[in-house]
Amino acid sequence: MDALIVTRFVHIAATLLAAGTVWFAVLAAPLPPALEKRLRLMAWGALVVTVLSGAAWLVWLTADILGAPVSEVCLNGGAWTVLTDTRFGQVWMVRLAAALVLGLLIAVPDLRGAKTITAALLAGLPAFTGHAGALPSAPGVGAIAVDAVHLLAAAAWLGALPAFALTLAGGQDQAALVVRVTRRFARNALLCVVALMATGLINGWHLLAGPSDLVTTAYGRLLSAKLALFAAMLALAAVNRFHLTQRLPAARHALTRTTIAETVVGLAILAIIAVLGMTPPADHLHTTKRSIPPDAAFVHIHGTDAMAEVTVDPGRVGTVEITVRVMREEMTDFHARDVQIVFEPPKDSARSTSVHVALRQSEGVWRASAALAEGGIWIVRVTITFNAGSAIALDAPINIAH
Repeated sequence: MDALIVTRFVHIAATLLAAGTVWFAVLAAPLPPALEKRLRLMAWGALVVTVLSGAAWLVWLTADILGAPVSEVCLNGGAWTVLTDTRFGQVWMVRLAAALVLGLLIAVPDLRGAKTITAALLAGLPAFTGHAGALPSAPGVGAIAVDAVHLLAAAAWLGALPAFALTLAGGQDQAALVVRVTRRFARNALLCVVALMATGLINGWHLLAGPSDLVTTAYGRLLSAKLALFAAMLALAAVNRFHLTQRLPAARHALTRTTIAETVVGLAILAIIAVLGMTPPADHLHTTKRSIPPDAAFVHIHGTDAMAEVTVDPGRVGTVEITVRVMREEMTDFHARDVQIVFEPPKDSARSTSVHVALRQSEGVWRASAALAEGGIWIVRVTITFNAGSAIALDAPINIAH
């Protein structure tokens, strides 16, 4: 199995568990000191896994972007380049700060509002790095908001299930506590289900070309499997809400078992989500219209208003030919007035940044020559001017061989 997919799964699960546990403790307060301690330890453990898996995700993603071994990425600073010069890396740093702050806040008995907001940042910010972030302009902003709500609802329901199961498994003297917490959690879960269904429908509208994609495309089939598991999770939740909850405290053990079953199904959903994040959506496939030389360096840069495909041939030190194809989201040629290409050398390099004005070869295709005197991970920036005073800047790391 792809290491990046496994890392994504662990990271998503740990993130939801950390945020969900914190929110559950806030929702269910006041709680007995012993239970509060167990929930605190659970949240801290989840935060540790979140940070470690997040670091692993960064390294694996960098290796995938640059087509380089993980060892080379770690030794040559490629991960640092992705961390500081890409949206994924910038979001990663904010989430790392949120995880550290949340870890400190968990130790404080009060400050519920601060805990709630910090956990929301940790759980919701990944929306900026998913498929939604690749959609153009206004649709992209709306899709990011929808994805964020989807993630927050998942954390508040699925991420809180282990904490709820731990509460149910407490001593027999806590029957009144179980009844009170179950009623609160049931109301919370109902709101989360509504949010998940609404945002899921909106996401499907953006990412699928039509209902037939659910069975005719790889992304759609994965989404269909996710929907089937979600239906099973809803069925278990309905049993809990409308049957077992009404029979508390007598049905406490049965409710614990179905809650654990819900959690297992939820983990299966997260496994599919980890794969979905690495699968191009059916309505969001991008294929280059031109062949790429086998020894060339290539990068596809996706912005909110335009895209660029940059080919550096050959992809190694020396004199190179740079070909840039600029286009819109729907893969049509972008009608630009001027295109400027900037190569920023690897970190700690003594080389200076090189700026090149590209010449139009045909509609949407621009070329320039450059001399790259050093191998490593460069940053290529493409500035597209489309009318007086209006320009779009796109950038991404690109690996130049020695």
